[in-house]
Amino acid sequence: MAGKPSVEEAALKYAADGLRSWIRKKVAKIDKESPVALLGPSMDRGTYYYRFGRVGGILGENAFGWGYTAEELVSEAERLRKLGLPAINNGEINAVNTIYFSELSAALPKRHLVAKHFPGGTQLLETTEMDLIHFSAKDYPIAEWIKGFAPAKNAFGMMLSHATYDLAAFPDIEKMDKPKIPDFINRALRKAHGQTEGTPDIDLYSQVPASLNPYVTQYLRQQVGFKGAIVGDWYKMISVSSYVEKLNFDDLSGTSQRPGHDDKTLIMAISAGVNYVRPMDSRFVNPQFWRDFEASGSLEFQQFEERLNSSILGNYERLRKPSDPIKTIEDLKKVPLMERIDLVGDILDVTEGAIAKRGEKKHSQYQDASLKAMQAATDKELYRVINIDHVVATNDLYSRTGVLTMQFRAKAVEFLSGGTLKVPDAPIETGKEEAWLKGLIDNPEFKKIYDRVNWDEMYQKINLDNVVGHKVKPPAQGNRADAGDAIPSPTIVATLPSRPDADVVMR
Repeated sequence: MAGKPSVEEAALKYAADGLRSWIRKKVAKIDKESPVALLGPSMDRGTYYYRFGRVGGILGENAFGWGYTAEELVSEAERLRKLGLPAINNGEINAVNTIYFSELSAALPKRHLVAKHFPGGTQLLETTEMDLIHFSAKDYPIAEWIKGFAPAKNAFGMMLSHATYDLAAFPDIEKMDKPKIPDFINRALRKAHGQTEGTPDIDLYSQVPASLNPYVTQYLRQQVGFKGAIVGDWYKMISVSSYVEKLNFDDLSGTSQRPGHDDKTLIMAISAGVNYVRPMDSRFVNPQFWRDFEASGSLEFQQFEERLNSSILGNYERLRKPSDPIKTIEDLKKVPLMERIDLVGDILDVTEGAIAKRGEKKHSQYQDASLKAMQAATDKELYRVINIDHVVATNDLYSRTGVLTMQFRAKAVEFLSGGTLKVPDAPIETGKEEAWLKGLIDNPEFKKIYDRVNWDEMYQKINLDNVVGHKVKPPAQGNRADAGDAIPSPTIVATLPSRPDADVVMR
């Protein structure tokens, strides 16, 4: 017979239930029927942790003004730490991420979740909007980060980061098949990095962003066992833009024009095995380059086309509808190249101007079917366009892990108060989280208990897997907790201590 849980374990299970209740309340107003993809949640170790008080809706984030530099991120982190936000604890944030992902999956079964940002990283991942970041095996627990994505193994999509990683730190990477990489890609990379033919590929590709890296996608497929869509982060970010700028593909056979920055990005990402290369569609690439490249019939083009078709067919497999005209590779070969590029880019644009740019005369059956088939996964749905103060912005799935973490801790404090303290939940609407955090820390009763708990020691003492796996069935209708309260377990309520410092880890 299982023993009675310790006060620490009971407190954390109560906190997990409180976080689940809050997540269910937060998604209550979201349309649960539309098969729309949502970018998130974050499963890494820190992105959006220091996001408080931005403009947004129930699950929205304001996409403008996101470009943190490393200095700005440090400054914002220090400011929020002074307000009372705890430092990132790897075990805690992994537990919070797992709870969030499992609750979203259960609450929105028809929505397509895209976990991010594989293979992981710290809050510094946010600075890849501006800078290229490298995570070395010496300084960072890369293997531990990868394990944190296990709950998202069966997600619809997995978003890759734009950072670079020491690939040798990936667990069992030596057991996977070596990816098949076109020679012209290897030539361009070795030239850009000043590497010789004798440089091991794993060392060369440790310098390539994950979003352009065939070793990362191959590892995700073979070693992690992920079968969903591989989605790159936004390819207009400066980190990946500056990297691609160094690559030279001028030796491609049969092309009269040099490939531009966006053309090179598309070549690299598709060749790496990415399914969605946002926003590299026909609005950005050079149609004349692609017409020349296709007409050349070169080995390089054949290698690229094989990977492009594989990505598209994989997407159709996940989203197939009975009316889709593309079911086989033979069907796909009938689709014009620029239209196929649209299918892995941002959104298939069917305006007259876009059709003319692609050199086509009319709106084809493939465009009709492709637009309908891909709506659930391309940017029109991945990022739902809204309008804020006459500025077009985009929604992303709420992934404020700092808010989620503080909600988790607040409920643990409520438990440890022995029933004397009713802790308010984090606000559902974004924009008020900072005031909520300040209200918690300014409450002397809350602060007394919160400061006495040695959180790091408690997380080392308790197996957080048991906490994450714990779920409480809601009580019978009519016996529910008040709106905004956690739904407590009867067995946990029975263990509420009369003195919170009786046997819990305290400072």
